[in-house]
Amino acid sequence: MVDGTLSVKSTGESGAQKGDVYAGIIVGRAHSGAVLEGVNANGEGMSAETVTQDGKTVIGAIAGEASSVKKVHVELPRPAMGISFGDPHIGGAVGEATGPIENVHVKLASLSGEAVHSGVSVGGVVGFSSYAIRNCTVQVAGDMSAQSESSVMVGGVVGLMSGFSGTNNIEGCSVTVGGSILASSSGGSASVGNAFAGGILGWAQGTSMVKDCVAKVSGDVRALSQDVQSFSGGIAGYLQYGIEESGCSVAGSVEARSATQAHAGGMAGLCGTTLKKSASWVSGSVSAEGEEKAMGGGLAGSALRCSIDQAASTVTGSVGAVSSGVSYAGGLVGRVVSGGLFRNVVTHITDDVSASGAGSRYSGGLAGLLPFRLGTSEQAISEVKGSVEASPGAGGCAGGLMGYLENQGSGHVFMNSVALVNAVSGEKAFRVGDAADIDPGSGVEPFSDNYALSTTMVNGATVPPSDPEIGGNRRHGADWPDPSKTWEDIFYSDTAWTYPPGSIPRLVAEDAIAAKLGRVPAGVYLATIDPAIAHGTVTISPAGLVDEGATVTVTVKPETGYRLVKGSLAYRGASVGDPVSIADGSFTMPAESVVVTASFEMASPSPAPTSNSSGGTLATTGDPMASATAAMLVLAIVAAGACVGARVRKSCMK
Repeated sequence: MVDGTLSVKSTGESGAQKGDVYAGIIVGRAHSGAVLEGVNANGEGMSAETVTQDGKTVIGAIAGEASSVKKVHVELPRPAMGISFGDPHIGGAVGEATGPIENVHVKLASLSGEAVHSGVSVGGVVGFSSYAIRNCTVQVAGDMSAQSESSVMVGGVVGLMSGFSGTNNIEGCSVTVGGSILASSSGGSASVGNAFAGGILGWAQGTSMVKDCVAKVSGDVRALSQDVQSFSGGIAGYLQYGIEESGCSVAGSVEARSATQAHAGGMAGLCGTTLKKSASWVSGSVSAEGEEKAMGGGLAGSALRCSIDQAASTVTGSVGAVSSGVSYAGGLVGRVVSGGLFRNVVTHITDDVSASGAGSRYSGGLAGLLPFRLGTSEQAISEVKGSVEASPGAGGCAGGLMGYLENQGSGHVFMNSVALVNAVSGEKAFRVGDAADIDPGSGVEPFSDNYALSTTMVNGATVPPSDPEIGGNRRHGADWPDPSKTWEDIFYSDTAWTYPPGSIPRLVAEDAIAAKLGRVPAGVYLATIDPAIAHGTVTISPAGLVDEGATVTVTVKPETGYRLVKGSLAYRGASVGDPVSIADGSFTMPAESVVVTASFEMASPSPAPTSNSSGGTLATTGDPMASATAAMLVLAIVAAGACVGARVRKSCMK
């Protein structure tokens, strides 16, 4: 175990090639096959800075750069950060990994990075890696953040993942963040940049997969780019391959803002190839805002050639996309790019799904837009308790399942699916959706054997049975093939689904991910002492980074002549206005950082000793009640003596 505070600064002249910094509490740079195994690093915090134009900062509590890291524990109760003019990689354990990372456990107060003319990557375990990361846990009390004029990548486990080996996956990792995950690219004359923010990773370039990972974020997941694109998601900002058996819970909102394109999703801003047996929960809203394009989805903002199988999205707030160009919003996915597959998917949206702006707008209970032919898609449920909206004006398409389906093939495209939607509104609005090439007699049936509620309001009115749109094109979904059966019959025979009483069918995978989120390590928060305490000391154990639910023992020691003011021993939290009293010398750590406070006052002064009849003194304790009792005792003794004396004198007179 190594205890220490890391603070490094490089001040080489501008333009020199000697300004690089590799900093770590254990070692600055360990490469050429060196393995760091079974070491612990505890310190107050860490910081590294380069001020040269060409300087590079690589910083981690264990090592700046390392080939292989195993069985490592890091605990830093004060902020960890890196600042550089060029190319910083900042990790809770390792700045840059040139080999695999396994069984690394990190506890941090906060983690941040800043660059000026280049990209910056920040990760709870590692800033930048091209190798596998397995079985790691991250607990952060505050925020994880980064900012730069160029590209910015922030992830709960890794900021930037790169490589095409097929083995550089992130597996079995768990993350809790007590604050928010923030990536901000300001742009500038020197460069332009994207912003990526995710609960597990910021940006994965190549064949990386996220498998068996879970993340909990108490604040927001936000990506902001003032020049190019922004990507944000509860699991990943941008992922070219896929996600399997993973889930996330975001207590705040998932947001992406960009001067060009914005992608925001409950699980991923962009997901490619596959998304399987996974689920996301967002308690706030999911929103994307971009000048040219905006894509917002309960699960993914956009999906690239993606097969989505056994996946669920739950958003307590709204799902929205706003753009002056084109906006796409979907309960599951905003926009599917270049085809894909939906099977066994479900959305639960408490508020609205809306696409708005001055340009084209596509909004759907499942997806805003599906391009070309989707292949086969079936057994999908969209549950939207608010409405599906494409804002007023020309170019708006809204549907209970699909905003618009670009069908260029033939045969059934979307089938055996259910739209449980309260209302749909737009220039073109349908209970199921709109599609290309659906003229009667064309042989093309993009929607078939789907179900939509007859009570769904379409532009303010229900759809009568005589509506012409209930014919061969089936846009409104009144084409349920067998009136003797309920729509739930679609799911009864499929083992991917379960049927809780009084609820719609649920995915088995959805419940499995919910249970898996329970394995996330407890949230970690800061427990500190109020520095304004005077005339006594208060100590707590444990102090610094403390797990939610842990018992914190409090010891109070007044200075001589002082005592604790009754009822003053308490703790205050960031979201607690009134202090919470501490009784019996301990309290349970809440889900927030706390400050323990107390007040001391002077004890009552002791009165002067009082002589008794025999010349002795009566001691007093300084307690007012004790002093009063002593005074009464003196009077009683004096009175008794007087009486005795009187009796003696009377006897003598006889």
